[in-house]
Amino acid sequence: MAETSFDKVTKPETVKPEALVVKPDAQLAVQSYTDEAGFDGEFTREDRQTPRLQIVAKTGALSNEFTPGNFVINKQADIGKGPLSVIALRVKKLYQEVTDIEEGVMGRTFSTAEEVRAAGLRVGTPTSKVVGEEASPIMQVLCFIELPEGLKPEIADYFSCALPSGKSGALALYTAARTNYRTVAQPLVTARDMNKQVREHGIWSQRWLLTGKLEKYESFSWWQGHLTPNGKLPEDDANYLKDFAA
Repeated sequence: MAETSFDKVTKPETVKPEALVVKPDAQLAVQSYTDEAGFDGEFTREDRQTPRLQIVAKTGALSNEFTPGNFVINKQADIGKGPLSVIALRVKKLYQEVTDIEEGVMGRTFSTAEEVRAAGLRVGTPTSKVVGEEASPIMQVLCFIELPEGLKPEIADYFSCALPSGKSGALALYTAARTNYRTVAQPLVTARDMNKQVREHGIWSQRWLLTGKLEKYESFSWWQGHLTPNGKLPEDDANYLKDFAA
C-alpha cells in the first residue's frame, strides 16, 4: 500500500478576498436548567468535570500507590486490570508534541496536521521519539465504564450514573498514545469504518472490553490497555448515552 506523507507541502490556491468565508467558532450544545435539583442557567459539557482513566505503569508516581497494570480513575480509585465493560461516547484525534518522557513534561497538543506544521513540527507516528521536532497522533476517548463487580463501597460511589436498563457506571476520559494507540485507538477507528452496528447507530451503541496487559519487546516490558468488541448495547441505553457525546 502506498504510504501517505503528512509533510508534503502544496502551494495554496490564490483566493480573491471577497471569496473568503470566516467560519464561526464551533458551538457547544447548550442545555438550560431550572430544576428542583438546584441548577439554573445555561450549561454545556465544558461545565462538567470528567475524571481521567489511566493504566498504572511499572514506574512513576501512580506505581507508588497502585498496582501496575490496574486501571485508576482520577488517580484515586483502583478498579483493577479488567476486563472492564466500556462504551465509547466520543473519540477525538489530536497530535501531541514529542517530549522527553523521563523529564515528565507534557508536549503541546494540536487539533490538525496543519497546526502541527504551523508550529514548526512534523507529524510523526504514534511511537515517534524525535523530541522537539515531531508531534504524534493521540486519541482521547470519552467512555462510560460499567460498574465492575467486587469494588469497595467507597470506590463504587464513582459509578453513580444509572442507565435505563438499571446498570450503573461512570464517565471517564481515556487517552490512547504511543503503543496504546494501536491497541485502543485503532480498533475504534476501524469499527467506525467497518462495523455496521457502529456505522448505522453510532460508536455509543457498541460495548467493548478494556483489559490491562503486559507487553514485552526484547528486554523491555510495559502495561497498556487492549480494547476488544463485546456486543451491542440495548437501544434505550445507547440513546441515553448519546446525549453525553453531544
